[in-house]
Amino acid sequence: MVKYQDIDFLDCDILLKEKWDKQTDASDFDTGFIYYCKRYMQVVELAEANDVDLIVATHRWYNFVCSKAVEEIFCELGARAERNVKDKYTDFYINDIPFDVKVSVVPANYPECDLTKRVEKNKLIKWLYENQSQEGRKHDRNRLFIICKGKTYFDSLWMKHDFTKIKAKVKAFLDYTISKNTFNEVELSKNVQVLSDIIYIS
Repeated sequence: MVKYQDIDFLDCDILLKEKWDKQTDASDFDTGFIYYCKRYMQVVELAEANDVDLIVATHRWYNFVCSKAVEEIFCELGARAERNVKDKYTDFYINDIPFDVKVSVVPANYPECDLTKRVEKNKLIKWLYENQSQEGRKHDRNRLFIICKGKTYFDSLWMKHDFTKIKAKVKAFLDYTISKNTFNEVELSKNVQVLSDIIYIS
């Protein structure tokens, strides 16, 4: 994968404005080629060659490259990358504690909330664990959420690659957590607790 500064998002904004079906294991399998695309036009070409819905492929590729870029940012700033790139539960370690990272937006059907407040962050964290990353992607391990919130839903999506702003917020988060070695704990259910937090991009 190219460095995040070099990712070319030209032309993918048009299809990102289109709604897409809920992600499933089947759609993941059909669009597995997105992991090997360094440029958006490769996605277009392979979607056509494989007779795959380009809207689905576009969203998956965009989400993938944004997530990989954010992983890269965390590791530049002090996190330690997981060596096994196929590990579904861990992207990196902070103070030797494993974390998965997800770059997302405030869900369109989620009530209005103030993500500068801890109680609101924890409510959304629980909702995200329950409602996102289903089927083979669902887990209850430690996870950090980069949550983007713009004026519109598309603005929120497009902010996922505002890597300058994201990097500044991640640095502030890591400066605090690494020095204090303290992490937010969330109780998902009676016997399930995770270390999780939201880094809010607005």
